[in-house]
Amino acid sequence: MGDNVDGRWLVWAGSYTGVLRNVILSAKERGALGMIPRLATLLTDAIVTAGNYGPITHPVLVPIPTQLSHIAQRGIDLTRALTERTARQLDGVSVRQALRFTRKPADQSELSQAERRENLIGAFTWRGRPARAPIIIIDDIYTTGATIAEAARACTAAGNTVLGAAVIARA
Repeated sequence: MGDNVDGRWLVWAGSYTGVLRNVILSAKERGALGMIPRLATLLTDAIVTAGNYGPITHPVLVPIPTQLSHIAQRGIDLTRALTERTARQLDGVSVRQALRFTRKPADQSELSQAERRENLIGAFTWRGRPARAPIIIIDDIYTTGATIAEAARACTAAGNTVLGAAVIARA
């Protein structure tokens, strides 16, 4: 599935409901790491559908960073693991872990769309030189678009070209 959001394409594998929601939460919050290969396949399929929006030649997949406290709590950086697994399933695709937090944003779970955007203004920065190829931003769930918008801003500000974003599920 796909759509044009904030002037860029967004593709996703399914809605953040039912079985897909439970599988994502199991992998993210309950340590069901055996779900990562299946979730990566769903993400791969979503990226393949992005070809409907124009040519995609050797893109760089850039995962949304995960706060260190969440990695410590969960024992894994799910978005990074999904991104790396997905890249292995696609020809000519690389991964670059270049987005970094500039500060720790507030928990977004109870915030409105406007509050989420406000909360994330300036939260990411790009570390290093710009990518030599167009970027696809990767995240697990698209809720309001605030995270993807801020990531795209940081990537573009560093001189990168952002094609769009791919997520497993859209809320």
